[in-house]
Amino acid sequence: GRVLHCNPELTRCLGYTAEEMLQMNITELFSTDCKDEIMEILVNIPKGRLTENRIPLQTKSGHLIPVDTKLSVGSWNGAEALFGVSRDVTERTRVEEELRESQHRFHILTDNVKDVIWVVDMNFQFIYFSSSVKEMFGYTVEEALAKSIDEIMTEESIETIAKEYAEALATDNPETTIVGSDPSIEVEMFHKDGSRMWVDLSRSFLRNNDGSPNGIMGVARNISSRKRVEAALQESEAKLRLIGENTPGHLVLHSPSGEVLACNRPPSDMAVEEFIGKSIYDMNPPRYHDVVAASFKRVFETGESDVYYTEYEHKDGHIVSVEVRLGAIKKDGKVVSILTSSYDITEQKRSREELERLVEERTKELENAQEQLVKSERFAVLGQLSGGIAHEIRNPLGTIKNSVYYLRMQSDDSPHEITGTLDILDSAIGSAESIVKSLLEYAQPDSPILKKTNINDIIDSSLSHVEIPEGIIVSKMIDSKLPVLIADPIQLETVIINLCVNAIQAMEDGGTLTIKAEVAEPGWLEISVIDTGTGMDEETREHLFEPLYTTKAKGIGLGLPIANLYTKAHGGSIEVRSTLGKGATFIVKLPS
Repeated sequence: GRVLHCNPELTRCLGYTAEEMLQMNITELFSTDCKDEIMEILVNIPKGRLTENRIPLQTKSGHLIPVDTKLSVGSWNGAEALFGVSRDVTERTRVEEELRESQHRFHILTDNVKDVIWVVDMNFQFIYFSSSVKEMFGYTVEEALAKSIDEIMTEESIETIAKEYAEALATDNPETTIVGSDPSIEVEMFHKDGSRMWVDLSRSFLRNNDGSPNGIMGVARNISSRKRVEAALQESEAKLRLIGENTPGHLVLHSPSGEVLACNRPPSDMAVEEFIGKSIYDMNPPRYHDVVAASFKRVFETGESDVYYTEYEHKDGHIVSVEVRLGAIKKDGKVVSILTSSYDITEQKRSREELERLVEERTKELENAQEQLVKSERFAVLGQLSGGIAHEIRNPLGTIKNSVYYLRMQSDDSPHEITGTLDILDSAIGSAESIVKSLLEYAQPDSPILKKTNINDIIDSSLSHVEIPEGIIVSKMIDSKLPVLIADPIQLETVIINLCVNAIQAMEDGGTLTIKAEVAEPGWLEISVIDTGTGMDEETREHLFEPLYTTKAKGIGLGLPIANLYTKAHGGSIEVRSTLGKGATFIVKLPS
């Protein structure tokens, strides 16, 4: 697999000299992640046949270049050899990705609008419908595409469209997009059930690169309800005006689509003539649009009154808080419009918010005080316990340990049951000593003894002290250019060991333990311990570094607090990222 020959373009592209290239194996030219795939391709290349594959080349600096590589087997200086030609497809890959993203955005847009988007060719044959055609017209996309225009539009409407279409073609200007003189027209169309419906229709030319039209794209919006309501509203407009002019507050009459039809006085400082025709959404900041839409929907669906709170911005820029009450106006038992009454509650809201803020502050202070008290009591108990551990626990443990050792020396020929019992005692003593050691490390921590430290050596040493169960795979991802740390190697080793033990305990059914070390940002080294275990919820994350807190059957909950204590002693921190059921990542950040 050694490289026998390469052209200057390849050496320039990959950053190697020709001499370096001729010392390399062909698999070194590709990403290490692709070596298995490459070997499979090389083994299966038929002699005399040409194969093409897209596997990225890897430069000397580690950068990957997407290429299409053609491979064939032939002869070189009398011996069988592999010939390859690679073509850089970076730009094509980028264009393909941009095209996929553009198509994805287009489909997201068209599939999530209520209006119907359609496209016809220059012969008025439908070639595209958005999925909303089902909701508006009752047809599936496939059914709609099979229809001719005279099957879904009334004869009068077709004549109107045909006339403006002919006029638009006669005076066509490549810079013109709108078909006809008006941005939209009202036409009458057929629903699948045979009923007629009024639609607001906008039309735009689609053009070739030379500017000539090759189709028309349209957007259809159902305005049947509006057409019906407009006629009914005219009958009551005079009465409403009389009532409105003599009513305090701001009364506004809205059509089903939210358009302002009448008002006694605008809720902002604009003229009545300027206010009429605006949408309810024009009156409200975008962040309130969902609230407004939900309130209008409730009134239309239930016919009952509703209320919501919003803000209005005056022309001079000042903002007022507003309470808006909605009432349904019905005809024949159906809601045909909505009357809103709005009132300035700025001062009322300000007073309420100030009261809520004070209550929240006091509540938070009480919660923090209570939490601090609980922690202080826990730490006090831990300190008192650790003070007596050396004499009250260590000395008896030493006596028991020596006794076990003596018994073992005297029982060389004893039955297996006796030696097995001694092994159990040794294991239990070791667990007790570990607990004592953890308590003393947390309650009476030593100051770090700083020296030049190789983090790669620390990681290797830490892993050598951790028992890796069957079913757990250990993966190391260590940056080759890590700086030398000024740190306490013993304390850092303890941090990594504790994090690894915690990760292993979270993977009872096996998984992957990954340890990464890298310079994530200038001046900081990150050591990440990643597991594929059970993960944790938010409540568990909040208590992770509290002493004596544990969710596991083994241990007393000091491994992570000690890791956190030692990390902070080095001026660092530990960040935890985890989702329940999706593993966990502990990131130790140390100043480098």
